[in-house]
Amino acid sequence: IHEDKLSYEWMRWVDLIEENYPKSVQIHEIIVKTGDIVRYNHFLEFGIKENIPTILVGPTGTGKTTLVKDFYSLKVDHKHYAFLEIVFSSRTTCTQ
Repeated sequence: IHEDKLSYEWMRWVDLIEENYPKSVQIHEIIVKTGDIVRYNHFLEFGIKENIPTILVGPTGTGKTTLVKDFYSLKVDHKHYAFLEIVFSSRTTCTQ
C-alpha cells in the first residue's frame, strides 16, 4: 500500500502498474511489472532522490540484478549515475 501524494489516500501498488508496452520492445526484453516490482522501483527512486545508498539482498535467481538494470535503464540520469555490478558468491572472501 502506498500513499498518493495528490489525494493523500492509500492505494495499492498494483494500481500503479502500466499495462501497455511500446510496440518496439521485443518479447524477450519485457519485464512483467508486479506490485513488488513497482514497490522496489519506488524505493530505488526514493534512495536516488534522497542520496541514500541502497543494496538489494536475497537468494540467487530472484531478479535483483534484472530489477536494478531495468530501473537504471529507464529511470536514472546516466550523466550523473553509473551502474556498477558487484557479484558475490559463497566463495567470495573479505580480501577480494
